[in-house]
Amino acid sequence: MDITREERRVIMFVLILALAGIGIQFLVKRIPGARKEVYLRHLGKIDLNSCRPELLETIPGIGKTCSRRIIEYRERNDGFSGLDELANIKGFRKKLIPQMKDYVYIE
Repeated sequence: MDITREERRVIMFVLILALAGIGIQFLVKRIPGARKEVYLRHLGKIDLNSCRPELLETIPGIGKTCSRRIIEYRERNDGFSGLDELANIKGFRKKLIPQMKDYVYIE
């Protein structure tokens, strides 16, 4: 059986992909339930205490100025301890705070 170089690459790619999938399944089964819940709860959310301004700007209602003020507040106050602190930021609309729970978390 004569296999071309391109076919060997495809076979190797498929094998690596399969092994990666098996490895992920193995790890997921070994993670305690509580840890899985934490990972899933924060999946796709931004950590308010470590994110860059560009990530904040992806949140609906947050523009460049607001994201800059959030970062400045975070740096002045050694981070956020709760989302309610966003109300202390000049120009931040308080009605956005409940919506922010869908986009951010605080670590």
